[in-house]
Amino acid sequence: MTDDWLLGAARHRHARDRLLAVASSLIVEKGIDGLDVSELARRAHCSRATVYRHVRGRSAIIEAVLTRSSARIVEEVAAHVEGLTGRRRAVVALTSALAAARRDRIASQFFSSGSAAQSQTLIESQTVAGIATELIGLKQPPDEHAQLAVRVLLSFLWWPASEGEQIQLDLLADFLAHRGPQHSR
Repeated sequence: MTDDWLLGAARHRHARDRLLAVASSLIVEKGIDGLDVSELARRAHCSRATVYRHVRGRSAIIEAVLTRSSARIVEEVAAHVEGLTGRRRAVVALTSALAAARRDRIASQFFSSGSAAQSQTLIESQTVAGIATELIGLKQPPDEHAQLAVRVLLSFLWWPASEGEQIQLDLLADFLAHRGPQHSR
């Protein structure tokens, strides 16, 4: 793309940020399944071509919005686990990730849709397993503990128990304290 006389090379970044902010609002309002490129263009006061030029299609938009949301969650969890090791780190990482994902308006929309395809994508994702490995404090590369952590976290997010959040967090912490990873980096 050519540089804009007013914004310079930052035009694409500004347009992308603006479109993703509007897409985030739409997802919070209508859910993941309610995201429509035409509606996004209308609310951002641009054409569909502009949307596709800066943020590509619907799937890429959803991925970008979720990536931003995940980054905030990972940052919060990383702050909670700083300096912790072993099982204590695993417990704090998973319980704070669960709480943060439930609080996050974008992530909660993603998990409320409960699509099997979405869960399988997350379970098989090496990126997700890598993040889990880092946050839990396991040795690299991601191992079965990281995969299990992702599955447990997803199960709590997609199928929460009726007892309430604090009871679920306590159950998760108790399970991990007795059966979680023993090794640290």
